[in-house]
Amino acid sequence: EISGDKNKIHLSEEYAASTFFKKPIVHGLFVVSKLSAIIAENYINPILISMNYEFKKPIYVGDEAKFVIQCNTNEEVKTSSFKIMNTAGHECVSGTFKTKEKLNKG
Repeated sequence: EISGDKNKIHLSEEYAASTFFKKPIVHGLFVVSKLSAIIAENYINPILISMNYEFKKPIYVGDEAKFVIQCNTNEEVKTSSFKIMNTAGHECVSGTFKTKEKLNKG
């Protein structure tokens, strides 16, 4: 409901059972959006300026997702890579993002 995506693959166990996924999958952009909270918690006043990602495997409803982030550059604009894994430890989403630190005034 949050995403507005009414695709049955996310909402219907019956429909999902008839697909190659076999059970409902979590909306991919919802999973990627959680990365924003992790960036906010682990970078200093970050401004997210770009993100690229690829969906490789599904994350099923009920799975726990594990996020792994590596900062590759430590310049004014930081480039980081990430991967998101499912409960079985398979890499489901991978990509890169760039952040720029926002300076506090005062």
